Amino acid sequence: MQVVIYRSLKGNFQSEAYEWWKIFANLLGFMIDEHNTENTSTITVYQDETTASFTIYKSESNPHLRLDYLRLEPANPQLVQLIDYLIKDMNLSGEKHLIHESVRTCIFFHKGKVVDTVHRNESPKFELLLMRETIFGHVHLSLDRMIEFQRLGQLDKVADIKETLEVYRECLNQLTEQINNAG
Repeated sequence: MQVVIYRSLKGNFQSEAYEWWKIFANLLGFMIDEHNTENTSTITVYQDETTASFTIYKSESNPHLRLDYLRLEPANPQLVQLIDYLIKDMNLSGEKHLIHESVRTCIFFHKGKVVDTVHRNESPKFELLLMRETIFGHVHLSLDRMIEFQRLGQLDKVADIKETLEVYRECLNQLTEQINNAG
């Protein structure tokens, strides 16, 4: 089984490129759900059990897309193709990690182009770093939800999210200690 991990995909893009990407997603059989707030759009693509979410930050110039972390296990080939198309056509920078039988291939992108490919044996520190990044992604999403609930005056949900953020903080402290000990 192959695992594909995308990390820190980001970049400004032209709206036309995003429209073409949505057409490509539909051609591959993906449905698209867009949830808009004042400053962000959360885009979720899904097909059967496969889903992926992206955040687009609205700005005065071009919109900025960000995908902090996505682990596909097992990797859906169509979703991998869709994200690779997203990286290339929207000129994103970031990382793609392919893990197969304990061999990891790292592919680094800069503005849609492959700039480096490295083959490595898996290390436990890498997995800890991925776990930490996943929690950071959850913190980011929780903060977005908390701001939205505050705006709507749903203070009970804000309190729940604050408790969840405290749990995330404790987990991050433990992971940081483990990462530092892994050398």
